[in-house]
Amino acid sequence: MEQDEDIVQVQKIFNVFSEAIKKTSNKMQIIVLNHAPSNLVSQLENGHLVEEWRDGIKLVPMDWIDDL
Repeated sequence: MEQDEDIVQVQKIFNVFSEAIKKTSNKMQIIVLNHAPSNLVSQLENGHLVEEWRDGIKLVPMDWIDDL
C-alpha cells in the first residue's frame, strides 16, 4: 500500500471513531496510539491530540528504560 493510501484508510477509521462518539452523545472515549499525522486528528470534530511521538519524543521515555 502506498503511503497516501495508508493515510486515506487511517482517515476513514478516524472518521468512524468520530461518528461513534457523536452517536453516543460524547459518552464514548476512544484512545488511539498511532503514528498517524497530527493533521488527521485535528480535522476531526471529536479529535484531541495529547502528544505526537516524533522527533525523539516517545511513549516510554528513554530515561525510564535506562533506569531499569
